[in-house]
Amino acid sequence: MLESLCMLAAGLLLVAAFALLALSQDRHWEAVAERPGPTPVRRGWHRGIASTCITATLPLCWFTAGGGMGTLLWSFLCFAAAFAVSLTLTWRPGALLPFTTPSGPRETEHSTRHAG
Repeated sequence: MLESLCMLAAGLLLVAAFALLALSQDRHWEAVAERPGPTPVRRGWHRGIASTCITATLPLCWFTAGGGMGTLLWSFLCFAAAFAVSLTLTWRPGALLPFTTPSGPRETEHSTRHAG
């Protein structure tokens, strides 16, 4: 039972991570949110969080299936999650709308103003 929950958690975490990676690109963001893309700071946060989530799922797979099979399972889950996100972006981009809500550090008027 614990192994099944770990695999489910790894799969969902990978889907979320690949959705964040896709939405860090302006083209995909505008297709989903129908507004200008995230700021460079927020884009960096999205990529960092996604990379951390992708990396964190590998030990979950190792715990569930051991070293060799866990790595193979992780690579399959990565493929399946990326494929699912690409199909979602193609046919139902609005389904990724929850990932476009503001997250990370708030940017204030002072932090985005240019000197001069």
